Amino acid sequence: MDNSETENEGQWGAAVDMLSKTIQNRNGIDWNDPDTLAIVHDFAWAFGHASGWQDSKAMSRVAESRQRVLGAKHPDTLMSVCCLAEIHWRQGKSATAVDILLDAIETMKEVFGRQDPTTIRATGILAAAYSHLEEYEKAVQLQTALVEDAATVFGPQHPATLAAMHNLALTYLRQQRPEKARDLVATALHGRKQVLGLSDPSTLDSIEMMCQIHTALQQWKDATELYPQALELATARFGDNHPRTIHIATNLAFGLQMNSKYLPSRDLYQKTLPMIVQTLGWSDPLTSQSYNELASLLHTTENYPDAEKLHRWVFDARDAIGAAHPLMLTCVANLGFVCHFQGKYEEAEAFYRKAVEGNQGAHGSKSIDTINSMRSLMTVLTSRGKSKAAEKMGWQVLQTSDDFLGSEHLVTLDIASGLSSALRSQGQFHDAEELSRRALTGYGKILGKDDPATLSTAYDLATALHYQGKHEAAESLLHEMLEDGEQRSDEAYKTTLRLSHKLGLVLLSRRKYEESETLLRQTMEKQDSLLGPVHPHTLASTHDLSIVLSTREKYSEAQGLEEDLLKACGEHLGSQHYETLRSMQSLADLHQIQGDDTLAQHLYKKAMDGYSKQSNDKDLGVLMCVNNLGNILRRQGKYDEAEENYIFTLNGYEQRLGKSHSFTLDCLSNLANLERDRGKHKDAEELGMIQFERRQNGSHAGKRLALIPPGLENVTETTSLNTRSGIWPWVMNKQHDDSRL
Repeated sequence: MDNSETENEGQWGAAVDMLSKTIQNRNGIDWNDPDTLAIVHDFAWAFGHASGWQDSKAMSRVAESRQRVLGAKHPDTLMSVCCLAEIHWRQGKSATAVDILLDAIETMKEVFGRQDPTTIRATGILAAAYSHLEEYEKAVQLQTALVEDAATVFGPQHPATLAAMHNLALTYLRQQRPEKARDLVATALHGRKQVLGLSDPSTLDSIEMMCQIHTALQQWKDATELYPQALELATARFGDNHPRTIHIATNLAFGLQMNSKYLPSRDLYQKTLPMIVQTLGWSDPLTSQSYNELASLLHTTENYPDAEKLHRWVFDARDAIGAAHPLMLTCVANLGFVCHFQGKYEEAEAFYRKAVEGNQGAHGSKSIDTINSMRSLMTVLTSRGKSKAAEKMGWQVLQTSDDFLGSEHLVTLDIASGLSSALRSQGQFHDAEELSRRALTGYGKILGKDDPATLSTAYDLATALHYQGKHEAAESLLHEMLEDGEQRSDEAYKTTLRLSHKLGLVLLSRRKYEESETLLRQTMEKQDSLLGPVHPHTLASTHDLSIVLSTREKYSEAQGLEEDLLKACGEHLGSQHYETLRSMQSLADLHQIQGDDTLAQHLYKKAMDGYSKQSNDKDLGVLMCVNNLGNILRRQGKYDEAEENYIFTLNGYEQRLGKSHSFTLDCLSNLANLERDRGKHKDAEELGMIQFERRQNGSHAGKRLALIPPGLENVTETTSLNTRSGIWPWVMNKQHDDSRL
């Protein structure tokens, strides 16, 4: 049944007042008088319109009285029965409407005939009730016959015929058969525009349904061209804050998002969401839906500052929403996500812990929401360098997910992938390799080779192989995954470029310097164009290109790259952002390689101070800087100060990375060489023996990612190179979004 109300509510209110006075003038209601019953019938119908169909008692009394006074087959009785059924249907009591009409329609056919307007209207109500009850086949059968009957009785362009077409299309749409609905709605819309005009509410009904059909068929361009007309008509009739206007606006915003028109979509969501909260409240499903869609848009476009503002706006309403409400739990997890990707690791950890606690309280430990929040906490612990804590949590949540969701569930595979990152950061490359292989096999089976999650896990596996010195296996895997990379979707292509970057590093380790430089340069240029100059992936490629250039003694070009990188990070991200500090450290590395100890020392101390403010004095960035400052102090003959730096670094590496990690072993080597410089050869030999034993016993110890550049070959200390794609794992949050119709 067409839900439009073509009559003005004010007119129905006036009719109610007039009929009330008429009834009062008749000195009350005589339920046995046919004329009085006719007036009460009109009153009950007018009151239903004016009150939003709140009460069916008056019409029910009229139908019963007419049946008693006039008989069950009297036309007036049948009219009251039809109206009573419609009131129940409009109240959402479709089953009651069906019960009333099943017998009544047969009587109407007997009294009026099948093609009488009253019979047609009653049949339309019955069909609409069946459609609401999801008895679609019954509804389609009735509505198909109704279209033919209405065309015969009223004509093909009559509003009743057009309404019958519209309602049949609505049932098809509910059946998820939008292709069947499309032509019917197109005909109904064309007719309504001609006969009723754009200002009629039923025309808006058909425009909105055509938009929904375009959406269901994923015809985003057509949907976004038509929705503005629906929004304009709804705004003119109902106003900005009316629920129907708001629904249309959010559907348009979603269509724009799916049509890759991200800025208009974002602006419309940001305009509409406060209206939704004001009009419908925080608990309405549309509030959560619109918030989630805007959050997804901002995350997809990597607009993390605006995303953080959105999430904090929702978070500030936690007293009104409730800490355990699904919207608030989602918001807290999203705040963790955006803080994580902006390098605000401490805040991210705090929000993820809130999400874990909230989901455990709301759903228990064995729920997908709790498991997901624990997985997210594991990733930020890895990013903060708390690798042992991340590993402990990772094994725990992996076991839970294996048991609860199954070993091949996407969330379980995400956990395996994230845990592999925690293990890699500790130098446990063999175990990391096994987990990455498990995740890669699962993703490939479920999502296919070209999915970003599959490609990202291939990157992780190549990293684990690379760190174990299995360069040929890593190169072979990367070449395989790079096949047809140019043909992939935009999101998958971004990950393909990461694989290209990794291949450049593998080639560097295999001393294929020219190939490595060419590939890293191409990758950097493509990432700069696609992602921007300060995206983490672009920064990593740029930095590693500078390492290759240093290896090839192209110091001037390498320094220029690092200086441009530092300037860009400072301008776009701020002077204290992790990426800015890493760029500063990288520039210091380069100055140290070239023997400019004064400037290197200044930059190391500045970066170290920034790292300490961001995290703590055991941050890996701090430890690298302290180690390299120790190298400078040693060359300056300041052995005691150098020793303090090395011991501080050694203790930090052992706590954070383990005793057998390559960084820890390199630091031991630096200490041994320091003792030789002091003439303490016995102490140096003992340190060398400890280093040898650890290397032999630590089967998961990592090998160097990059060769020490020429210029350091005659320098006996080992510099902790700030290789972004190595010790700084960017753990991608693999999301598997359900498509919305």
